[in-house]
Amino acid sequence: MSNEAAPEGGALAELRHVAVLFADLQGFTHLCERLDPEEVVEILDALYDRLGAEAERYGGYIDKVLGDGLMVLFGAPQAHEDDGLRAVMAGLAMQKAMDELQPWIREKLGQSLGIRIGIDAGPVVYGKVGPGSRVQPTVIGDAANVAARLQRIAAPGQVVISDRGRRLAARQIQFRKIGLVQLQGRNAEVVAYAAVAPFASAGGAAQSTPLVGRSDELKRLMTVYTMAVSGKTGLVLLTGEAGIGKTRLLSEFLGILQAMDAKQRPVVVHVRNRWDVGNVYRPYDSMVGAIGARARQVLEGANGDAPPAGLKARALLFGGTKTAASMLRDICERLPAVIIVDDWQWATNEDGERIVQVIREAAGLPVLFVISGRRADLVPQASIAEAGIRDITVHRLRLAPLGRNDSWLLLQQHPAFSALPLDVAESLLDRAGGNPAHVLECIDSLIDQGLLAPSGDGWRAVQDRGALLVPEMLRNDILSHLDSLGPSERDFLRLCAVISLQFSVAMLAKVMAIAEAEVRSHLGALVEAGLLVAMDASTETYAFRSGLVREVTYDTMLKRHRRQLHLRVGEILEASGEADSADLVVHFVRAGVAEKAVPYGLAAGETLLQQGDHDRALALLSELEPLLSEGDTEHSVVLLERLGEALVCSGNCAAGLDRLLRALSLVRDPASRGRLMAQVGWAYAIQGRAEMAVKHYQRAQEALSGAGELQQQMLVAASMRWLYDRP
Repeated sequence: MSNEAAPEGGALAELRHVAVLFADLQGFTHLCERLDPEEVVEILDALYDRLGAEAERYGGYIDKVLGDGLMVLFGAPQAHEDDGLRAVMAGLAMQKAMDELQPWIREKLGQSLGIRIGIDAGPVVYGKVGPGSRVQPTVIGDAANVAARLQRIAAPGQVVISDRGRRLAARQIQFRKIGLVQLQGRNAEVVAYAAVAPFASAGGAAQSTPLVGRSDELKRLMTVYTMAVSGKTGLVLLTGEAGIGKTRLLSEFLGILQAMDAKQRPVVVHVRNRWDVGNVYRPYDSMVGAIGARARQVLEGANGDAPPAGLKARALLFGGTKTAASMLRDICERLPAVIIVDDWQWATNEDGERIVQVIREAAGLPVLFVISGRRADLVPQASIAEAGIRDITVHRLRLAPLGRNDSWLLLQQHPAFSALPLDVAESLLDRAGGNPAHVLECIDSLIDQGLLAPSGDGWRAVQDRGALLVPEMLRNDILSHLDSLGPSERDFLRLCAVISLQFSVAMLAKVMAIAEAEVRSHLGALVEAGLLVAMDASTETYAFRSGLVREVTYDTMLKRHRRQLHLRVGEILEASGEADSADLVVHFVRAGVAEKAVPYGLAAGETLLQQGDHDRALALLSELEPLLSEGDTEHSVVLLERLGEALVCSGNCAAGLDRLLRALSLVRDPASRGRLMAQVGWAYAIQGRAEMAVKHYQRAQEALSGAGELQQQMLVAASMRWLYDRP
């Protein structure tokens, strides 16, 4: 087992979302009582080599060897968008491996041996914990505790997972509900499931959603195909982030090919990750095996699109690239061919070199190769040129995010769209940043959170929406992008997340105290990585690719680290004299510096209220409320009054009245009490409680009269007349 992905010493602890797998050899402790220690080590080494290999093949990181058990992480130190699914597949593969090892185990021990596996997923702190410089990074958090305890309730041969972990793999894996279980050391019960097996169609067809915003890309694919049919062998490198629509585009392309007349219809070889337990997807091996199978079908006169039943996806019917190319020739003597290798992100560098050799052998044949994935750069154009391939056209097709109109159109296809409040729909699109899967996952996440619920005539929105959470799969997808960055780019991006959603080169250079040329270099790398976008060349303004990217980047930082960075940014912006109060208050609030946050926040809140921007005023003033100390009566009164006004204007009269009455209880001088009493009367009037409004207006008049506040008395009198004259 190797753990080469572990971070070097001194790495800053960070917040991550991981899947944690605990595996325990059932009954092994009792066996140790009668075995020689050397025999124990020999058996454990053999078992751990096999089990660890299964975990690592799915991207797992062996965090600990716990005597007769293993703790494996998926999502730290390297994240993938499907870490929850990888953990379940690794658990099932480990159980399959134990079944295969049983003859050897019985020979060694005279009895069978099983493993119990528990999995949970959730937020953890990943970093070094403990004394000394030799301590290795690990995870601390509830997910690790729950996974360890789920393992204890699992039966030998079983993979037990929590409900929050199950949701990450529910589209690909069949589960059997165990029910509510009480885990040792936890107050709340946990809903547990047992993983059964992958669905037969896992990793198969794209979602049955309309193709939106990809007509140009589809036309380009058809153009390259037409050229290939004429003998100009084609290669398309289709790339884009997870969820951007690669699989959906290929599905539409294949549908067009399938609808062709039988005499013109090409032979299609389409390989992808089918999540076969114990057989980790290897794109090149799968392609060669499938080409051989299709060649056999063509020679036998069949032109179906599926390989023969029982053929494993990665089986090599014919060895060597020369044989694979000769099989293509056999196919192309009868019909043109389309070879699609999907999920290329699972490929190795060797896969890239070997597929180039196959393409070179196929040059001049009526065949189109499409290599699709997030890492199709493993087959760079330079390598193809160096390999001496001629008569081949290479096309790089990178799918960009959908535009706003197309994103709206896609969102409208969801059955629950009609129940979405407009502001929530706008927020979802802002956060999704034009990624089709992100758009749909965000609305599905609202359903999972209970914020959208089915009703008799469709769907309804729950009134108390609360905070919108980032779907776990999307969070992990973004984390995988962050993990691909170098340390300097990652730190740069985190500071950008602290500053704002949008920023300029000049601002970044000032905040980071580095040259603008260095800032541009970092920004260019992050744009290339798909995390930032250039907004305005004239002002050199950049922005996060989406609100989700900024949110996830920000959430990776520990709270104390965030506070330090917000304080640093706030002080630099304050010293520059160029930032407005609203910008400064955000940084000082999040830095926890009340003496700076409160004055700036009250000034910004008043400005926003005067401008009629009640929602922004409410959001800003609400962040100030926890910072006020009990002894700061002056600022408390002002904040409670302005917050009360913002709440009432935003439609929450009850909460607004609560703040105004609390402010009233803190003041003693007649003028202030009269003014606040009038505010309370106004809030009651807005709420429709005329009797209470009149009562407080009269009290305000009395207090203001005693204080000699004639102008305020006239305003109160006008409010009372409006109340009496209202129909």
